[in-house]
Parts: sequence; structure tokens; C-alpha cells
Amino acid sequence: MAELPPVCRQAFILSRVKGWSSSRIGEHLGTTDRTVRNYLARALEHIQLRLTDKTSLTGIDNEHR
Repeated sequence: MAELPPVCRQAFILSRVKGWSSSRIGEHLGTTDRTVRNYLARALEHIQLRLTDKTSLTGIDNEHR
């Protein structure tokens, strides 16, 4: 998460930790609902890529979990 741009990270935290809606986050950050949804998508994609990288480095086979 530290690798994300600050505003993207903040949007993700407000969404997932605080449970805020994307429109509320947009109001808080001074941006649109659509932009917030883009931030959230970027954060999720980044996290998914990092998790995939870590599982490939540890040799964990996702099919045999």
C-alpha cells in the first residue's frame, strides 16, 4: 500500500477501513465519484499484483490451497 500514490491510498483506506461510499470520499477529497472509483480500482489492482508476486516468490500454489 505504501507504493500507492497518497490520494489513491487514502481513498482505499476510507473505503475499506472507514466504510465510506465513493461519493463521500469524493466530497472529502474534492474530486468526483468516478475519480474515486478509479483510485479504488487502481489500489485493488496494485494489491492483487503484489499478492501474486509474493505467492510466486514463496512457491505457494494457489490451486492446492
